Amino acid sequence: MGQTGGVLVLREGLEQGNRMVILASIEEAKFRRPVLPGDQMRMEMEVLSWRPAFCRMRGKTFVDGALAVEGVVLCKIVERSR
Repeated sequence: MGQTGGVLVLREGLEQGNRMVILASIEEAKFRRPVLPGDQMRMEMEVLSWRPAFCRMRGKTFVDGALAVEGVVLCKIVERSR
């Protein structure tokens, strides 16, 4: 969910080549069912708050239409070093 959220944040207006998103924390994580090798996951991310340096998102992951994982992800947005 952190990587999916990072892609969402970068596609929504930040300069992709100049910034990167780093996972800072995971809150309220709940694992509802196992996710096994070969399972196809569908992730939904909702931006809760977005500031210049941080983004907070709620994510849900589904397998075969059933909720498998949910939680809140906090990401830090930083300048990419050269």
